[in-house]
Amino acid sequence: MEKNICNCGNCAECSARNIEPKQENKHKHEHDHTQEHDHDHEHGGESYKGIIIRLALSAVIFGISYLLPDSYSIIGYIVSYAVIGYDILIRAALGIAKGFVFDEAFLMSIATVGAFAIGEYPEAVMVMFLYQLGELFQEFAVGKARKSVKSLAAMLPDEVNVLRSGELVYVRPGEVTVGEEVVAKPGEKIALDGTIISTGVFSFDTSALTGESVPKELTTGESVLSGYVNLNSTVSIKVTKPESESAAAVIARLTEEQSAKKAKSELFITKFSKVYTPVVVILAVILAFAPMLFTWSIDFSYVNRALSFLVVSCPCALVLSVPLAYFSGIGAASKKGVLIKGGAVIDTLANVSDAVFDKTGTLTTGEFSITKITCGEGYSENEVLRLAAAVESGSNHPIAKAIVKAYKAFDSNIPQIQVREIPGVGVSGILPEGEITVKKSAVGIDILLNGTNIGNIITEDTAKSTSNQTVAELSAMKITSHMLSGDNKNNAEKTASNLGIKDVRADLLPAEKADNFSEIKGKARANVVFVGDGINDAPVLALSDCGFAMGALGQAAAVEVADAVIADDDPEKVTTAIKISQRTHAIAIQNIIFALTVKFLVLSLSALGVTGIEAAVFADVGVSVIAVLNSMRAGNIRKEV
Repeated sequence: MEKNICNCGNCAECSARNIEPKQENKHKHEHDHTQEHDHDHEHGGESYKGIIIRLALSAVIFGISYLLPDSYSIIGYIVSYAVIGYDILIRAALGIAKGFVFDEAFLMSIATVGAFAIGEYPEAVMVMFLYQLGELFQEFAVGKARKSVKSLAAMLPDEVNVLRSGELVYVRPGEVTVGEEVVAKPGEKIALDGTIISTGVFSFDTSALTGESVPKELTTGESVLSGYVNLNSTVSIKVTKPESESAAAVIARLTEEQSAKKAKSELFITKFSKVYTPVVVILAVILAFAPMLFTWSIDFSYVNRALSFLVVSCPCALVLSVPLAYFSGIGAASKKGVLIKGGAVIDTLANVSDAVFDKTGTLTTGEFSITKITCGEGYSENEVLRLAAAVESGSNHPIAKAIVKAYKAFDSNIPQIQVREIPGVGVSGILPEGEITVKKSAVGIDILLNGTNIGNIITEDTAKSTSNQTVAELSAMKITSHMLSGDNKNNAEKTASNLGIKDVRADLLPAEKADNFSEIKGKARANVVFVGDGINDAPVLALSDCGFAMGALGQAAAVEVADAVIADDDPEKVTTAIKISQRTHAIAIQNIIFALTVKFLVLSLSALGVTGIEAAVFADVGVSVIAVLNSMRAGNIRKEV
């Protein structure tokens, strides 16, 4: 069976309706993340303004027709109906031509045309009018939700200052190559990822990318990401990634792809409609014409009941509101710095029993700090630290940086000496005191003077400020935390103990991580999430029910395979995503129960002739509007989230 084709590219509505993007639009989205995406599916690309004008014009014509004599009012009602409903009729006709008969457009068309046939002209116009009004409410809601996820794609400047031949020139970010120097003035947004090469300390507003309101202080040699705003003084940055691979571009691409997966509830709606719609159409036909078997004449009261029955049966409340709830929830999560790739992820996160974390870069910063210095006889901690810092000052190794940073807290003057690497041992250099060797030992780092051990330095990976709170919040939510780490057992167990994680497994290769995760997953009572940042985490991210990748510092392989991306690398955003997902899922279920309950009640009453077209209109359009408004609540972020 041929699938519908959407001209937009990739969005939540298309996903809900099994509409595939055209290939050229897929390509465009992949390479142009700043373009607008304000199409309108239900109105064939028509703008909000266009449908509002049609609604207003139809209402005016309807009002005039209502005041005219019957012979003229019929013409007015037909014109009013055509103005507001022509696109629905066309959609129904195209659906029939392509084999998609039983959808809400078909139901609305046969119900309203049938109403005309039996002389219920005002009712026919009102049903179509209110249906389109409900559609407009839905479009406004989708637009509101889309703004939050679109902001990431639209947050970068169109031009950037780049230093070429000694002069600053304005060029598009895509024209800048890796290694070039760009300059950002105070108040300007950073367009490309890079490393600060100016001297000094610079303040950046990272809220557009991370949601963090506190400015971030960075200095020479530290990395900045596209989307940051330079706050205090002009800064020069050496570009480390092309525009297409920048942090903002990656996150924008993930945002565009968020609706590619369909949630279980959305799939339920799709399957439900395929069975439900033909059943109610058949029942309506039976209701309208069954009396002919006994009287051999058409009783228009039964036809009217059948038409009311058809209007009520339209599943638009479910088809519109359920995907909208998920899309609004995804938008709410993006405002909090979590990019969720689809409604299926929302469904998964609504029912989680276990959370598994990588250690380095996920629960810890990946930056080491000194926890203990042991000194030999006749040496102080500062002296041991000074000698070690002198040898390590030229190294980029995380432990070397920790040693240098610790010493600079006491004295910024570090002796500059030549060092040599001792393969398999460490590094050494000559100082007035003699030859200093720094090497790794079973416990920390040993410092040797002319071959004699004069001290030992113990370092550990620093836990992120929110890691402890994350584990505590998960525990309060009855979610068990685990740690899988490639780090050595001592470091992993110490970090896990400090954070309150009881199940810790260390010294794991990527394949071993996957095996251990499978074991945890096999024993879990519900869904299991995994949170990681490195290439070695990719297999487990793919294996998990929902994989979270750290977006700022995470490896591209981890980001691409993950189901959700934490833009600012804050592990506490895992609990935020779970809370938003639980709330969103609950709203979707509310809509399903509410819509089906009202429909069942009114369908029964319509079949018995107790209610007429007015109740049918409410059961279809009224329920749709209420469900859409309820879905919009998923986009509102509560303070406690």
